Amino acid sequence: MIEFLCPKCNAVMVLNESKTLELFSRELGYKVLEGGDIDIATLQDYLAYTCPACGTIKKYTLKEVEFHTRRYIAHKALTLRAIKMFKYLPEEAKTYDSKMFYCGKCAGIIDEEGRSGWCLENLAKYCSIYQGLKL
Repeated sequence: MIEFLCPKCNAVMVLNESKTLELFSRELGYKVLEGGDIDIATLQDYLAYTCPACGTIKKYTLKEVEFHTRRYIAHKALTLRAIKMFKYLPEEAKTYDSKMFYCGKCAGIIDEEGRSGWCLENLAKYCSIYQGLKL
């Protein structure tokens, strides 16, 4: 699920299809072409999201939804790559006794929630995300 955070309370907002339909029906203005098709230039370009915690309703453009979707999938791809990388890590690299450095290519191993990007130097030479940049 793609997550949009509420601008008021920071809870996860959810797509509200019924509210989207309600908003669309208020501002019809569609231009119907020959054959019954609707002119795409007259279609709305947003979706309505609702916060279940505080009730806030926000319209996100399809461009914003696309951006959040692409960013979400990229984050998940990096997470999957990191999980695979740590799974096949040699035993000598599985120690936390190493210097820290900032890579920033993934969330890092220190703070997944904060997405700090800090990692351990001894992991860098094995990391398929880091790909051997000079320390």
